[in-house]
Amino acid sequence: MTPRVSAPYGWRNDSEPPAIEDVEKSRDYSPEPHEVDVDERRILSTYCRTCEETATQLLEVGDSDPWEHDDKNPSHVVDYWREA
Repeated sequence: MTPRVSAPYGWRNDSEPPAIEDVEKSRDYSPEPHEVDVDERRILSTYCRTCEETATQLLEVGDSDPWEHDDKNPSHVVDYWREA
């Protein structure tokens, strides 16, 4: 006889697994750091999770363009964060 396998936390043995949320609905639509505070100079750090390339950007007043690497490689996952 095979041993009983317990259900994952939060599931009852007789219940259906929870539905997977639609990815589009769970997407974060907050603006990227390069799109905010365009009326002042900003220093941003960027990191491509796909190819591990990094860069530091000095964005001038009015500049809201993404990192050039991000534009050239739309399938890459790029993180932006603002330096304090």
